[in-house]
Amino acid sequence: MTCNCGDDGGIGGLPVVEETAATNSPAYWFLYDGNGSVGRVLRASDPSVAARYEYDPYGNTLVATGDYAAANPFRFSDVIP
Repeated sequence: MTCNCGDDGGIGGLPVVEETAATNSPAYWFLYDGNGSVGRVLRASDPSVAARYEYDPYGNTLVATGDYAAANPFRFSDVIP
């Protein structure tokens, strides 16, 4: 994966991640909750939901749905915003 990281966006500025394992690999947009954890991941191509997450107050994943949910390495943030 490559990261187009900047000073804006969610955790440490992670607005867009593109998988580069193969030609024409998909790009994803990450949407964060108020704590900086990934709540949804959208496909950049159509913006349908590729993954959706919910966490308990301790960071345990309660819900992880979507075809990209298991493959996505970016999820809960234990950083206080």
